[in-house]
Amino acid sequence: RIPTRADALTSIVACIHSHMWTMIIAVGAFVAPVHRPTATSRHMPIVARLCTFTATTTVRSQPVDVVSMDAVHAWVVSDEAVGILFSAANRCERRSDGHYDVVTEIAFPGMIAESVNVIRVTPKSDHNLPSLYMDTLTTETRCSTGPAWVRRLLIDILDATKSTSNSSLTVEMNGNKATFVSEVALNIEMTLPRWLLIPTASLEKSGSASVQKLIDDQIATVIERFADEFMASAEQVSAK
Repeated sequence: RIPTRADALTSIVACIHSHMWTMIIAVGAFVAPVHRPTATSRHMPIVARLCTFTATTTVRSQPVDVVSMDAVHAWVVSDEAVGILFSAANRCERRSDGHYDVVTEIAFPGMIAESVNVIRVTPKSDHNLPSLYMDTLTTETRCSTGPAWVRRLLIDILDATKSTSNSSLTVEMNGNKATFVSEVALNIEMTLPRWLLIPTASLEKSGSASVQKLIDDQIATVIERFADEFMASAEQVSAK
């Protein structure tokens, strides 16, 4: 499927785990943080750090036979086709306004958070070929398990995370052969508390690499399924 913000955050969290996140959360689960007075400084203290993670990919399916361009147009904009793009989400529902509620779980040590995304899917026609463009309208983080202060911390971090994504699915024609093309670009800016002792450069490098692997693996799988299901749908129509 098209990766959501939560997918990328899950990969980033895995990197944070390797940078001692597990130990910090485990300790915090039993001892809430205590704020102690610090020495007076003439400068404002730095209370947060910004980490940026980026990844892009373009994946093409194997060419598939096309009997009718009407069949291609009908398939790309169908609910079934859109459902395939979000098939790995924990929950996905189409709203009355045509947008989609996509809910993805994010695993943390000892707790589960949910990223609730409202995603707009816009069908277009590029040079008389069908296409889909996807963008996230709103994102909300929910936590229902784990220590209260840890839940608040995670919600603050994840809700303060700014992400931009450009996802599209287009069609390339060569004679009677169609190739489905998926392009994804992700940029995530995560604000981490100063006390979380993780080297920023190391986290950005490993986090970006993890997100890149995520979208490479997911898109390669989903685009082939998208093409396979199109062929199956076309065969069913032809058999009628």
